[in-house]
Amino acid sequence: MPKLLTKSKFLNGLDSEALLWRVVNQPETIPPPDAFSQQIFESGTEVGLLAQQYFEEGIDLTPFDFLPNIRQTRLALRNRKPIFEAGFLTSRFYVRVDILVPSGKEEWDIIEVKSSTKLKETHIHDLAFQRFVLEKCGLKINAVRVMLVNNQYIRQGELSTRDLFYFEEVSEQVSEFLLQVPALAQRMLAVMDQPVCPEFRLEDLTKGEYSNVFKDEFNAALPKGSVFELYRGQKKKLIGLWSSGIHLIKDLLIDDQTPDKHLIQKETALSGKPHVNPEQIRAFIEGLEYPIYHLDFETFNPAIPPFDGTRPYMQIPFQYSLHIEQADGTIEHREYLHTASTDPRKALFSQLHRDIGPQGTILSFYETFEKSRITEWASAAPEYHTWAEDLTARMQDLLTPFKQFYYYHPDQQGSCSIKKVLPVMADLSYKGMAISNGGEALSAYVKHFVNNQPHDDNEQLIKDMLAYCELDTWAMVMILRRLRKLIKKAK
Repeated sequence: MPKLLTKSKFLNGLDSEALLWRVVNQPETIPPPDAFSQQIFESGTEVGLLAQQYFEEGIDLTPFDFLPNIRQTRLALRNRKPIFEAGFLTSRFYVRVDILVPSGKEEWDIIEVKSSTKLKETHIHDLAFQRFVLEKCGLKINAVRVMLVNNQYIRQGELSTRDLFYFEEVSEQVSEFLLQVPALAQRMLAVMDQPVCPEFRLEDLTKGEYSNVFKDEFNAALPKGSVFELYRGQKKKLIGLWSSGIHLIKDLLIDDQTPDKHLIQKETALSGKPHVNPEQIRAFIEGLEYPIYHLDFETFNPAIPPFDGTRPYMQIPFQYSLHIEQADGTIEHREYLHTASTDPRKALFSQLHRDIGPQGTILSFYETFEKSRITEWASAAPEYHTWAEDLTARMQDLLTPFKQFYYYHPDQQGSCSIKKVLPVMADLSYKGMAISNGGEALSAYVKHFVNNQPHDDNEQLIKDMLAYCELDTWAMVMILRRLRKLIKKAK
């Protein structure tokens, strides 16, 4: 069997010829998706199956593999009914079409189902390649559409596929890009047949929305303090610096256009010491009121709204950790984890309502996220409206001293995330934890509590999930302590 160019490989080739070659010739070197990415893939599959329900009397060819699928497609085309996962092979080009719908007497509409909520350029490229293959197989194509998820749909009662999806007509855009497809496809076949992998180009760092193993390998090999650590640096500008021979922040040329934060990064790169502005840190800390409630939510955001009052991709809290810090330094910990497959929001916010008192600062790391979850719940449960308004008015953001560079350590590598800030502020780490990041927590929750898939040790899983979320808020306590020590030291 010759090497075939599929629509996924076509998109790989548009991102990077080196990636295309490796996917085709050395697939074993492509890392498998992590738990979070796998959960996203599974969600996309679920959306695709739901989309089929939109069309009546459809012929489902999903169960058939490759050659049987192609044979069944030829038979199904005679029936002039919607076809799911129709397969087409011509020369060395192969595609399976999400949904093929008869149009008029002889024509067909191509419908690509996407779990995203808005049209993307990659959708046009995907469909152009499909149309290229189908027309080479002799089909007459009338229209090309993308079936997307409507994130304004709010579920009430039974799920409505009519309201969950909407269509974008993209025939014109596809026709325009289709002019390039024959030459691109032939070029990609030539790349696939090369005996050695093409060189990865730095320009490819700016391309594609999907994982690229070459990007990961490039980033992993970067020296500490590279220009790619510049805070919010534009990728094209960073590539230009690297290509010109400026690889390290300490070698950055300064001019009137250099952002202040980049100046601070160069200063710390040269000194190896953190930048500290004690006056600004002091002003931030003096704005906090005891008791301080260190709060962190864990959420999941399913494409298909699972509960009444939820919409696609809505962030639904299922867990929180709360460290309550008193003025005398005493700390109390409260927590909640929803372990049933029911809507977690009412039970979670009822518990949070009891755990948070009427006075004191609510402190989060990136307060916008926690604030939004509280506001959303108040809109769904009006009896919480006054309470939610009070909470959001009392919220402060522990991210502020780091986002504003009141404090910056070169080991943060240009990031203000808690995973980068924590190691330079406290002797704490997520390494070695059974659940060590939010993606893993989300995946575990969806798999074992929402979808009810069995776990080898459910009790241990709960402990692991609670331990991860607890560390998030304990980390906030320790970071705040460190900030206090910095301003004392500066006196």
